Amino acid sequence: MLTLLFKLIIAFSMVSLLSLEFLMFKLPPRINHPFPLTKSSENS
Repeated sequence: MLTLLFKLIIAFSMVSLLSLEFLMFKLPPRINHPFPLTKSSENS
């Protein structure tokens, strides 16, 4: 039971991280992105 819960938490965290990165890439470049791989970091 505990292992299943642990796997569920890990899967959820990975999915949330992926969706966060996807949302950051979809946002307009005028917003400061926390991720260094986005194009906005090159402009500033």
